[in-house]
Amino acid sequence: MNLFSPLKVKNFTLKNRIVLPPMVRFSILSNNSFVNDDLLSYYEKLAKDGNGLIIVEATCVASDGKLRDNQLGIWKDKFIPGLSQIAEVCHKYDVPVILQLHHAGFKENLNEIPTEQIDDILDKFVEAFHRTKLCGFDGIEIHGAH
Repeated sequence: MNLFSPLKVKNFTLKNRIVLPPMVRFSILSNNSFVNDDLLSYYEKLAKDGNGLIIVEATCVASDGKLRDNQLGIWKDKFIPGLSQIAEVCHKYDVPVILQLHHAGFKENLNEIPTEQIDDILDKFVEAFHRTKLCGFDGIEIHGAH
């Protein structure tokens, strides 16, 4: 067994053990949180170049939870077509692809966060998970640092 040997994970097989971690590409995103041609080309190149698994960068579950204005979004159905293209282009090269779901936390200096606000964010993660499935991704990763 080595880096280039296949690995079975649940319902799919990685052609090798090279995993591209979620690296945020703010420099090539548009200002409206949608996938653009440059980002799609970036993921196609990574899939074509032989990665065994790709984890797509922090994709925000709420418009008010972004790290930056041009962060990828998944808080509305309008993001499904672009994100679906990323899943499709990775699958074209037999590369499983996972979407990292993200919320940047609270911008205010709060000592106590209301339970309703936390519940709302959790609901947004659930909604984003369902959209991720509709997009054709093979799984999710929850970004929990914020």
